[in-house]
Amino acid sequence: MDTTQDRLAGSQELSHVRSEGEAHIEWEKGAEIRATQFLKALPQAVPSERDTPPALSISELRHSQETDPIIREVLPLIQRVRHPPKHKSPRHM
Repeated sequence: MDTTQDRLAGSQELSHVRSEGEAHIEWEKGAEIRATQFLKALPQAVPSERDTPPALSISELRHSQETDPIIREVLPLIQRVRHPPKHKSPRHM
């Protein structure tokens, strides 16, 4: 025969199980919402191929470096693996 105390204890256990189940469901809903938001934001985070600037060929890059007024001054030194003199360094100008 169930006493009032037994019924209260059983009721509390059911309440605890119910709240644990509800917490799990809410956690799953939150995870699903975060995953959905991530997937919606993904295209903005990953650039598409058409957003990628065109690559230069080696000859185009070399020509651009040789015609650039700053790079063409330093290029011979780099090719000979020498550092520019301190008085010509852009930091000291």
